[in-house]
Amino acid sequence: MMSPEDQAREIAKLDYEMSKADVADRVKFQTEFAHSVLRGLTLGNGGAIVALFTFIGNNDGTPGYDASLIWWAFAAFLIGLFATFSTAFAAFFSQGFYMRSSASEGWTSQSQMFGGNETWDHKADYRRGEFAERIGIGAAFLGLLSFAVGSAFALAGVIP
Repeated sequence: MMSPEDQAREIAKLDYEMSKADVADRVKFQTEFAHSVLRGLTLGNGGAIVALFTFIGNNDGTPGYDASLIWWAFAAFLIGLFATFSTAFAAFFSQGFYMRSSASEGWTSQSQMFGGNETWDHKADYRRGEFAERIGIGAAFLGLLSFAVGSAFALAGVIP
């Protein structure tokens, strides 16, 4: 039978291993999230800008579209691209803060595993991660909204 001290050390060891695995997963998630969001929203907003340029470039000069609405569409798609890049940056920072929080929890568990009583505060980094995550989610929705608004302006601009 294990003594209470040995049990506490064994639990700390398990907590340490779990925190270490969480740190590795967070780095992987950080990269995957940033790539998928960046690809999807960039394709939508950036592709729409290219489509508008193609439309204008292929127009033979005859009237039939409202140039002011097309410019508003460009503006909305550019805002969407900016929001997209902001999403990627926020995702990067949120996962970085979460990783630091998990590492701090791991160091605390490691200290306890060896009978120490040192603790590292992980809460501040966790709160920073939550804040960056909220910014990223808001920016992603702004990117989607900008795409919808830009699409509406583009459609209104090309329909006679």
